[in-house]
Order: sequence, then C-alpha cells, then structure tokens
Amino acid sequence: MSNTELSIRLTRYANGLGDNDRNTRKNALKSINDDIATLSLDSDDNLQTLIESTLFKPLLRAVSDPVEACRERALTIIRELLTCLPQPYALVPLAVPVLVQRMGQPDCLEPSEEMRLLAVGLLTRLIEVSSDRGRLFLDDFIRILQRTLVDPHPEVRKASCTAASLLAKTIPKHFHNQSESLINPLMSSISHQHSKVRVAVINCLHDVIQYGDNKSVDDVTTHLAQRLFDGVPSVRRSVIECVGAWLVNLYDRYSYFRKLIPLLLTGSSDDVMEIGSRADSLWAEVGTVFLTENEEELKDKTDFATPTPKHYPQGAIRPNLGCRTLVYRNLNQILPGNINDLSDWVDATRVKSSQLLYTLLLNSEDVMTQHLERILAGLYRGAADETSQVVRNCVRSAELVGYFVPVELWAKHLAENLRQLQSPAVLRVTAGVLLGAESGAFEPEADRICRLLAEPDIRQSHSAVYQRELLQVVDALVELCTDYLSPLAFYLFNVTMTTYGLTNEEAVVAQCKHTLDGLRVGLGLPDVQSLYDTYTKPLLVELSTNHAEWNQFSMEAPVFDCLLVNCGPVLGTLLDEAIPIILSCLSPSRSVEMRLEFFALLFRLCESAASGADSAGGLGRYALALIREGALPSMAWKPGRTAGALRGTATTCMWVLLKLGLISPGELVSITETLLPQLLAMLDDDNPTTRLMVVRVLNRFLSHCGDTLDVDTLHKVYPDLLKRLDDSSSEVRTHTCKTLYMYFGCFPQPYDSDLYRAHTEVIYKTLLIYLDDKEADTQEAVYNVLLRAQELNPSLLREEINLVRLKHRESSYCNKLLDAINVNKGCKRCADTVPTVSA
Repeated sequence: MSNTELSIRLTRYANGLGDNDRNTRKNALKSINDDIATLSLDSDDNLQTLIESTLFKPLLRAVSDPVEACRERALTIIRELLTCLPQPYALVPLAVPVLVQRMGQPDCLEPSEEMRLLAVGLLTRLIEVSSDRGRLFLDDFIRILQRTLVDPHPEVRKASCTAASLLAKTIPKHFHNQSESLINPLMSSISHQHSKVRVAVINCLHDVIQYGDNKSVDDVTTHLAQRLFDGVPSVRRSVIECVGAWLVNLYDRYSYFRKLIPLLLTGSSDDVMEIGSRADSLWAEVGTVFLTENEEELKDKTDFATPTPKHYPQGAIRPNLGCRTLVYRNLNQILPGNINDLSDWVDATRVKSSQLLYTLLLNSEDVMTQHLERILAGLYRGAADETSQVVRNCVRSAELVGYFVPVELWAKHLAENLRQLQSPAVLRVTAGVLLGAESGAFEPEADRICRLLAEPDIRQSHSAVYQRELLQVVDALVELCTDYLSPLAFYLFNVTMTTYGLTNEEAVVAQCKHTLDGLRVGLGLPDVQSLYDTYTKPLLVELSTNHAEWNQFSMEAPVFDCLLVNCGPVLGTLLDEAIPIILSCLSPSRSVEMRLEFFALLFRLCESAASGADSAGGLGRYALALIREGALPSMAWKPGRTAGALRGTATTCMWVLLKLGLISPGELVSITETLLPQLLAMLDDDNPTTRLMVVRVLNRFLSHCGDTLDVDTLHKVYPDLLKRLDDSSSEVRTHTCKTLYMYFGCFPQPYDSDLYRAHTEVIYKTLLIYLDDKEADTQEAVYNVLLRAQELNPSLLREEINLVRLKHRESSYCNKLLDAINVNKGCKRCADTVPTVSA
C-alpha cells in the first residue's frame, strides 16, 4: 500500500472517529485495529509520521469517548502503537496530558474499572517508553499515581504499584524529589483487604524508598510492623524481603538501623518456618555486608574473633560478628520500645515483642549486662502475662541472661527483686536464669540464693501459682548445683516442705513429691525416706524456735503438720522434739481453731503410729501426757458449736490413744479423779457423735484398768452410763451395753452385796426395764449385760426378775436369766460361763 493510499485511509479513520454516530466511531476504531495488525509499524518511519500527524490525536480524543467500548479500543490501540512504532517517545508528549486529564483529577473522570486498569497499563508503557526522559513528565506521572494507588478496584492498585516501581527504577535521580508524594497513597493501601494488593504495595514501597527519599523510612516502619501480624504468610514474607533489602542496599541505612533491625529480627520467629529461615539468612547477609563495609574498624575483632562459648544455648546458632555488632550498637535504642511493647493491650503484640526480645538478647550476648536492670524489669512484666506464649518466651530470654551475664551481677539483682517483689513472675524469671547459668560459675552464689529462698517471707505463700513457680526454682537449683548440692539441700528441703504443707492443690502436692524425689536423686540417696531421715530433725528444730507464738493463721503450723505426717519412721526417734510442740499447741490458751488442727494431726499420727510415731516404741512415754495435758483440758464444756467440735475431737484422740494400749493401768488410775468426772459429764453432750466417742473411751478405760479401780469409783460410773440406754442414737445404746458389760467385769471380788445392795438394786431395775426394749438387738445386749452383772448379787437379781417378769411383753429373756442364775449358783464368777461381748 502506497503512502498516499495509507494517508487517505488514515484520514478517513480520523474523520470517522470524529463522527457523532457511535457505530461509526466503533467501526473506525475496529478498522484501525485491524490495519495496525497487518502493518509493519516498527520499520517504517514515514508510517509513524503519518500516524502521528493524522490519526494519533483523534485516538487520544477517543479516550474520552462516552461509549466504553470506544474508550477501550482507543486505549488498546494507543498502547499497541507505543509498543510497535520505531520512535514511540514522540507520542508521549501527546498522550500524557490526555491521561492526566482523564486519570489525574481529584475526581476521576473514568467511571469504568476496566478502563482505569487499561489506563494504568498505558501509563506503565509511557514510563517504559520515556526512559530517562520521563523526568520531563514526572509531575504528571506522580499526579496520576497518587489517584490510582487508592483506586477502589484492587487490580488498578496492583497495576499502579507496578507503575510506581518502574518509575522509581527508571529515573531514580529525579524521582528522589517526588517520592514522598507517593508514601501516603501507599500507606492507605497497605492494609487493603486483598492480600495480593498488600504484597504489591509492600514491594512498591521498597522501590519507592530505595530509589527515592530514604527519610520516608520513618513514616512507613510502623505500618510495616503491623504487616508482620498479617494472617497471610506471603504478606509477612514481603515485609521481611523489603526490610532485608533496605538493610543491605538502602543508601541511608545506617541512620535507620534502629528501626529496621527489629522488623527483620521479628521475622526470625515467624510461625512459618520458611519465613523464619529467610529472615535468618537475610540477617546473616546484613551482618556480612556490614562487616565488609567496616572491615578496618572491626579488623581487631575479626582477626581475633572469639569462638562460640562452650556454655552456649543448646540448639541456637551464633549470629556472625557483623550481626552481633549491629545489635550491640543499636540495643540501647531498640530495647526500650521492645520492653514497652510487652505491656501492650493486644495479645499478638506482646507475643511478637517477647519473641523479638529473645532474638535481641541472643545477638547482644554479654552486652546485655549494661541493660540488665531494664531487661529484668521487662521479663518480670512479661512473665506475669496471661498469655502462655509470652510467658514461655520471657523464660527463654531469662535463660539467655543466665548464659551471658556474669553470675555475680544477675545474682545480686535477683536477690534484691526476690526480697522486694515476691511475685510468681519474679520466680519464673529466676528459674529461667538458673536454667541458663553455668554450674561452676554459680557455686560462689549458690549458698546466698538458697538461704534467701528459705527465708520465711519468700517460701511461705498460700498462692498455688506462687508455689508452683517456687518449686520450679528449687528444681532448677537442684539441677544446677548437683556437684555441690549437699550443703544446700536443707534449704531446698525446707522450701519444698513449706510449700507441701501450705498447698491445697493436688497438682502442687504432686509437684512437691517430684521435687523431693529430684532432690533425693541429686544427693544420691536410695529413697525419699532417706531424705526425711536426714533433714526432718533440723527442720523440726527450726520450726520449734517460735512455736509458742503460733496461731490458726501461722504458716509454720501446717508445715509442722505435713512434716510429721510424711516423715515416716524417723518420727519415732524425734518425739522429744515433736511432742512438746504438739502439747504446747493443744494448750487451752491457744485458739479453738488451732487446737482442732492439732487434734486432727494427733489423730493421724496415732492411726499410723506403728510406721511413724511409735516406730521406735517411744510413744508410750508421752501417751499419758497427751491425754492429761492435751485432750482433757479441751473436753471441758463451753457453749458454742466450735467448742462442741473441739470436745468431740479431743475425745476421739483420747480414744485412739487408749486403743494403742500404750498406757499402763497404773497410769490410768493416777488420772482417774480428773478423767472420769469429765467423761461422765460429757455423756450428756448435745452431739450424738461425741456421746458415742465418750462411751467408747469409757469402754477402753475400763478395759485397761480392769479390777484395779476401787468399788466407790466404779459406783460413780453407772448412774450416767445407764442413762445412755435411753439415748436417741441406737449406736450409742449398743456401745453403752458393751461398755456396761466391760464395767461389770471390773468389780473386785469378793463384792459385799449386802453393803452395796442399794447400788445393785438400782442397776438391776434399770437394766430389766431395757430388757423389754422394742429392738431385739438391744434386748440381746442387755441380756448379756445382766448375765455379767448377776455375780454382784444373784439372789437380788432373781427377786427383781420375778417382780417384773409378768409385766414384760416377752418373758423369754427373764426365764433365760432365771435359768442361768440357777445353773450358775455357787460359781465363783458368773462371767466365766457367759458369752464374751466385744468391746
């Protein structure tokens, strides 16, 4: 086709584009598109001239055509021309103003999302074509990008990011002055709901600041930090890549190390392993570049580099010298903000901050010593967090303190904080530091720390959380001090037993047992009993120093209780130390609540006496004192439910002491004048359980005394005892019969039946009444008692039976008694021929 014919055709097309009929314009654009496809535009300069002079301006006008299809075809053709013509730059000055008018206004004139996307694509092509001459249109390009970067359509935003990156790379020298204009639009899009948009914005941001004004780093680091919390891994990775590239290539990076290093190091602990590994490799690269750039300054450190210490966190890879130096120099600027974020109200922020703190400390090594007080304060705050992940990270960081800070320094700080704060968080951090400490270096400080833990203000607490953390500290000390544990073991045993005694949690009890077993292993003892054998006496001696001041709120009392209950056979050799404390705490001068606790302790000790308190056979020496000085004073009647409970508990302890059979009849007789009136008075107690225990105590008392009691003393017993046959409790009545059976076996022989006829008459008459009881069990029990009692005065009993036999509803028991009396007449003791009733 000749140039003349082409010119005529292009003119016709141009006229068609100006026609008022939309179909004409559409057909003209279609024809232009078809002809362009068949023409060799890239090899004919004359053709470009014809297009430029005849067709291009009408095409640019078509960009504003009211018909969307025309606008779409016009934009496509213009981009094709810019791609295919041999000198496309000649068209740029014509196209840019049209694009600015269409896309660069405060209110965008293009309503169609698809057209805006094509327009941004055209803008990208204009930037490519302009190359370094794009500086002439920089303001126009920026003006358009400021609008399109915040376009509602996600694809337009992504395409705009590509165009902005291209512009920054194409004319960096001139772009530097305008780059700041794009920061706000980019920041508006960095939190877009589409993750791909966020990724595109971050990548664009890298180029805009890399090739633009570096001071914009100050404006974007906060937004980038927020993207590290993004739920999409690709977004977080983009942040890591962006920051890593800046730390290596940014011109002013030395001014922004303090802001960029935390972002990259935060990525090292990302939940996605690939991102964490990438962050580590970028950080290593940053350190290597820094080391290369400062080779002269760091020459001595490089030439005489210290090898990785033998005592180094297990599983951790030591950062290179450049990385460590970077953290050394910037730690004082990074650390305050990092510590402050540990108190942030957002959980995720606190988690990331705790992870970053660990990475910072790993890189800082012994330089953290300069900031130890601030670091410990932050760790205490983080260790008290409600989020378990924050707590774990802070404990890991505390371990690094133990690894890298000299022992004498952190030991001093921890000792002060343990005394002043006394919180679970301080104990958590202390346990972590101890886990990271070196055994040999810690030895000079071990005694001080163990003594401190054993101080009452620190080891005594009712808080289960505090107790668990305290035991963790003990476990850490046992593990750390294995080689020199023996002189420290008593303090650790004291702490553990105090916790054991004060806790009400089953989980803490189990932990106490585990800690004791660990202490036993550390000392090389065969079993836990050996541990008790060794340290029970010194702990008893320590507890006894202030036992006179104990009350129901004293923390030493439950520890004493726990020690005696759990120490086993060794208690039998320590009664000289233990019993005086028990008697002191059972004194009437002590509160009722405290005496109840110690009576409960005494009961448990007596129940397990064979394997505990009486294992050495020495409890009998104290049994009488425990009854006379411990139980009897608390059995006196006083009003109130608490006093009633105390009487019942004291009576129970007396019964279990008598049950052990450790008191001789002579000793019991010696306290009869005091004991017996008290027991008889308590037979009328309001509490049926107390009445039952008193009857059982009387049974044991009579069983032990046998016929050593005189008749007058025995005659004082039956009036109150017979009343219990009318008790509301069937169990009390049953045990009363058993006690009466034992009672009649205690009368000495010969018994003067004539002198004491009045007594036996009352006894027989009362018993015969209950022989006709409604309950068969009671009848049988009373029958056995009368069989035993007949020996006092058989003839009188026969007379009394004959008087009442016909009045009974059932006379069979009366007849059996009469037969028994006749059969046994003349026997020395009737009790020898009747069935024995168990006491």
